[in-house]
Amino acid sequence: ERDFESAKERGSKHYKYDGRSLRQLIFHYYNGKHVDPVISHIRSVFEDSYQNIWFGTDGDGALLYSPGKVKFLRSDIGFTRCLAWFNNELWAGTFNAGLWRISPDLSRARRVNSSADREKVYYLDLAADNNGRLWIASRHGLEVVDHAGRSLFRYPYSSQTAKLMVHSHDTIMLFCDNRLHRFYSGRVISWLSSVDFAGVSSFLYTKDTLWVGSQFGIYRCATSAGFDRNRLFSARNKLSASGIYALLLHKGSIWAATGNGFEIFALDGTRKTLPANVAELQNEVISALMADEQGRIWFSGNHGLGCINYDNDRSICFPAQNNLQSPEFNYNAACRSPGGNLYFGGIQGINGFDPAWFNPVKKNPGVRLLSLFISDSAYTNGMPPVNTQVELNRKAPHISGKVFCSDYTNAGTRLFSFYLEGSRQVWSKPSTGNDFSYRDLPPGKYRLLVKSSDPLQNWSEPVTLITISISPPFWETGWFLFLSAFLITTITALVVRYINAARYTRRIHALEQQNAIENERLRISKDMHDDLGASLTRISILSELAKKQQGDPARSQQIISQISDISGGVVDDLSEIIWAMNPRNDSLDSFTSYIRQYMSTYLESAEINCRFIFPEETPGYQMSSELRRNLFLTVKEALHNVVKHSNAANVQMEIKIDGQKLHITLADDGKGFKADNMRIGGNGLINMRKRIEDNGGLFNLITDVEKGTKIELSVRLHGWKKSH
Repeated sequence: ERDFESAKERGSKHYKYDGRSLRQLIFHYYNGKHVDPVISHIRSVFEDSYQNIWFGTDGDGALLYSPGKVKFLRSDIGFTRCLAWFNNELWAGTFNAGLWRISPDLSRARRVNSSADREKVYYLDLAADNNGRLWIASRHGLEVVDHAGRSLFRYPYSSQTAKLMVHSHDTIMLFCDNRLHRFYSGRVISWLSSVDFAGVSSFLYTKDTLWVGSQFGIYRCATSAGFDRNRLFSARNKLSASGIYALLLHKGSIWAATGNGFEIFALDGTRKTLPANVAELQNEVISALMADEQGRIWFSGNHGLGCINYDNDRSICFPAQNNLQSPEFNYNAACRSPGGNLYFGGIQGINGFDPAWFNPVKKNPGVRLLSLFISDSAYTNGMPPVNTQVELNRKAPHISGKVFCSDYTNAGTRLFSFYLEGSRQVWSKPSTGNDFSYRDLPPGKYRLLVKSSDPLQNWSEPVTLITISISPPFWETGWFLFLSAFLITTITALVVRYINAARYTRRIHALEQQNAIENERLRISKDMHDDLGASLTRISILSELAKKQQGDPARSQQIISQISDISGGVVDDLSEIIWAMNPRNDSLDSFTSYIRQYMSTYLESAEINCRFIFPEETPGYQMSSELRRNLFLTVKEALHNVVKHSNAANVQMEIKIDGQKLHITLADDGKGFKADNMRIGGNGLINMRKRIEDNGGLFNLITDVEKGTKIELSVRLHGWKKSH
């Protein structure tokens, strides 16, 4: 069919004629890592609708050729550390297995003989120069050979790492551990120089820029800097701290292979966001990178080979079952032939392939039901029909079954994903399992869909397998729910009427509280305006007066002292207002603590001794802000009178708590006064009494000439104890 024809048998040989030339066909049977030739008598050839070619044989069954399926060739030469294309052959350096020359199809491999014992050498890198010679770097030195493997030049050294770089037409550079060696690669090879450097794993040029990858990260600098170690490896040139195994320039971006997936950079050095199909490889060790002529990136690592199709966001991995030498590949062991073939070296040998044969985009066959079980009973004896419609019993709402796909080329490797519309709103995780099971489904309507993918991530269109309906019980029907809703609404209305009175009462109480808060705000505003405003006005007037008295230093100093005294008073007044405003202080223990601090500070400045008789443990009764403020202002006014009028040397404050009653006694040993002579205290004593009595308390003043003064306060605490 088409361009494929089977020529007449000439012994056991078969041929393909494409209209221009006749080529021999060789059949191989792939089974995991094993490849065996197949010698068969072909009787017929058939091409199916998916462009697969079937060969009918006499005695060997049907042979299948599937175009677009990459075929990895293999050569088991041992631990392959480096590869190079030289003299139309693939040359490979191994670890203790010699230096090899291998045919492009990897079918023939022979060790390169030399007077030196090459079998016990760890080869690190290979590079062909412009004069038809191969440069070989190992742990023991550099060797240059001709196309027959004859040694032309040697340079001994001892190094754990080595990387060759063809720097110019007649210069080759060799990076060995922490040394850089330059060699002349002209007609007569010679050593030029050696300098200290750093270990290098990969490098490339982009216009006037040099990119260098090492175990310490990736560096970018201008080529004009040369290979000066200090300039190249400066901190400003460092783009990443990840250990780099390989670098690749691909479609205007720099791809870096690391021990944790890929990193991508723009040509100006900025890091790019990884596409989703590349980001999913972040836990992979990427050893080598190469691009094919189709614009795809091929990579090797510790889990086989992979291909990244950057245009359609697809990453495809090939594990050891694809005839790979092993799942693990080595860094710096990658090579591309002039014809486009790619080669990767690993711990057991080499894999090579022609990427032009690989076409991952394929049409996917549909998915069908193979079996179906309804409530654990078989639905049909044979295959169920397409888009089966079933109704499940609500007492056994179970459904299960299997599907199949007619993709015989990927049998056993296809992935299936299911989606039960109306229940789970996500597709199931793709797996090779072709069975589904849903148990104890709630009443409702459902639709089961399925899609499948081949190993190349070609997904089929979703197909509806089954339409399911489950009737609910009577208590979940519409009429029953309507009746229930009516009864609930009626009962709710009665309950609402009953609780409205309580709700209105709580609302009135809340409004009263809000009104009290507003009154408190107005009071605070008035205090700040009256006290602080007046003081600030005095400071302003005195400041202007001080400016005018610059010629009289004594007078100016007197005014400044007044400003200082007033400012201190403003700070104290502001502190008191803030304390009064803070609701956290609305407790008896906070009040006593503040009174103790205020009284000690105030009397200390007046050089009056003070003594406190307080309970060892003050109960944490809640106090209203109004009561707390009035008590404080009363005590403050009493202390002011002591300092201003009493000439006392000692003051004593005693606090007692009797149930919910608070008793405060403030006594001094000053000169006292006649109790009926209220003018001594001005309006202060009257205001003190009024503050206490307005809060339902008792105010008592005991004094006489030369007998000191005692003030007794008693109020009721209407709050509650705080929980501890």
